[in-house]
Amino acid sequence: DDQSEWIRPETIAGTPRYLSPEAVVGDRFDERADIFALGLILQEITTLQYAVSGEDSTEVMNRIKDGLLNLPEHLYGYPIDRDLLAIIRKATAYRKEDRYQSVRELAEDLRDYMQGNEVSANPDHFFMKMARWMNRHRTTMLVSIFLALATALGAVAFSIYQSLQQTRRMNERSEMINRAYGQCFAATSLLDREILAQEKNITLLAGLAARLLSSWTVHDEKNRFKLYERSGELTMPADSVYSPGYADMISFSEGMCKAVPELKTEKVQIRIQQLSPLIYTMREVILGSGAELTYFNENEQMRLQRAIKEGLAVKSIYLGLKEGIQFGYPWRNIYKGNFDPRKRPWYVRGKESIRPVWGKPYVGLDYRLGLCLPCSMRIQDEKGNFYGVVGLDLTFNKVAEILHHSGNTGYFVLDSALIDSKGRIIASSDRKKRKKEFTRADSEKNLEFTMEYYAVPRIRHGILERKYGILTDYEPGRGEVLYLFAQMKTLDWICVQKIDFDAYRSYFRRNTLLRKSIAARMEKPVNKPGPANRKKVSGRQKTGTAGK
Repeated sequence: DDQSEWIRPETIAGTPRYLSPEAVVGDRFDERADIFALGLILQEITTLQYAVSGEDSTEVMNRIKDGLLNLPEHLYGYPIDRDLLAIIRKATAYRKEDRYQSVRELAEDLRDYMQGNEVSANPDHFFMKMARWMNRHRTTMLVSIFLALATALGAVAFSIYQSLQQTRRMNERSEMINRAYGQCFAATSLLDREILAQEKNITLLAGLAARLLSSWTVHDEKNRFKLYERSGELTMPADSVYSPGYADMISFSEGMCKAVPELKTEKVQIRIQQLSPLIYTMREVILGSGAELTYFNENEQMRLQRAIKEGLAVKSIYLGLKEGIQFGYPWRNIYKGNFDPRKRPWYVRGKESIRPVWGKPYVGLDYRLGLCLPCSMRIQDEKGNFYGVVGLDLTFNKVAEILHHSGNTGYFVLDSALIDSKGRIIASSDRKKRKKEFTRADSEKNLEFTMEYYAVPRIRHGILERKYGILTDYEPGRGEVLYLFAQMKTLDWICVQKIDFDAYRSYFRRNTLLRKSIAARMEKPVNKPGPANRKKVSGRQKTGTAGK
């Protein structure tokens, strides 16, 4: 509100990338310059890339001065809602008169957008206003429709009764399916979070390994990786125990190391000393795996006991160095004979990727635990020097178990599966698929496992084409079955749950009656003594006290 004469400043103070056009040229600026900066920040957190490009500060400010902002397009191509685009464009308008005139206006528009209401930056047309109103007043709309039908068809009472019964059944069916699909979608989101967590862990391990290997520093602490001797013998750690979850002796305090025969032991020992500090991070990754999919409130010791007894989502972590050295965690005596990590599928796949890449299921050396689902990535330092590949394994059976116990759970769930972009089964709760047994010969073939295709072609193609939704099918002897499916956002995989609809309807109705019964009990008034009764009781108590 200062009306004094404006003196153009000789210098500009501020972050170049977030200056407003009027600030860059030295004109008078006010709160709307901050709104311009907020608009740039909103665009950046929406698109995951800079709103203004430039090699240096001068170029950035020149582009702001000329109004040459980057188009608000998502870094990974995800569509951006029109209302959000309108808010960004209005907040970053070149002329300050065209922007929001106060932060309150910008905040209100953002709040309205997040609540699904109309935003001032992109006013609704007539039909959109009607759609929003109907969405907010669904009960009123349904009541109005039913009253209109009852008035128009009052003379045909039996027809109205039949129509209402049909509507009730359809509403019940819609509510049942929507609730079931919501559970399936929630399970998909949880699996997405677990995948993201493991990709973050792999990236962390690759960075730490690159730092340890590039520094060439030999640490003075205890060697945490037991080295296989030339004879094939491996020293057993003092704290090793038999693990039912791994079906073998295991130790979470140490790992194991195996090198190709032609490599000198001295060089292998140096690598062991360099990478020994990595054991602590490996332990945290394995013991923390599955935390996004389960809600166990457990400390580290409890998680360790669970890992030994049952196994966790991440089965093992491994590093394969370009010299032919294999590091594995936790400690298990599984490397037999000559072993070269550079020939393993996870190494070949991860060698070419600077980001975590998920491979196909394969048979690991611990073949008794079933198929492995690998994730690996390249180990390289800041200069691009390649050292090897780091990876981790999710167990097929553990992923299938997680799928079976997340989302919809109950006797009506026939199968919970995870399929790839071609419709092949990655994991399934179907016991026939989970209990497939493998031999050492399968692991020595060193091949990725070819999984069978999911369901019949018509259902499979429908799932792959739509990515999200519900499909209905009829099976002889069972009746109607539902396929609920939702695509993961992190990977091109789809979570599918197959439900016996008749069994689910019985389960849903019983639960509905149970909830209503509990609600009725909670609302039932409790008989309490009235004021007169309370006075009499109080009087007796006083008399008794005086007599004593």
